[in-house]
Amino acid sequence: MPLPPLSRLEALGLASDEPVPDVFLVVADRDFHGASLSVLTELRSNPETRHSMVMMVLPGFAIDDSAIALDLGADDLVMDGFNPDELALRLNALVQRKRQNDALRARVK
Repeated sequence: MPLPPLSRLEALGLASDEPVPDVFLVVADRDFHGASLSVLTELRSNPETRHSMVMMVLPGFAIDDSAIALDLGADDLVMDGFNPDELALRLNALVQRKRQNDALRARVK
């Protein structure tokens, strides 16, 4: 069963009370350069969430913004109007990559 969408503050506050998710799904709105990029940079700068994967859904008009999202640390992205099956496959791939990265980090410690 999918989890309900979280507000920005709820998503960023997960590290204090609950286990950190393997993947954050950030759905960008038309104010891509505002709240959406802020969430992405906060996830990457927070020590508790910086190793989580981030999938972004960008509005269809934001083709040029994909480079900005990837540069700021998004692990993958899809454009609005995506195929739900493709999104599920991409999310599964991110979960697998996250778990592989966690295993490598544990071996290094």
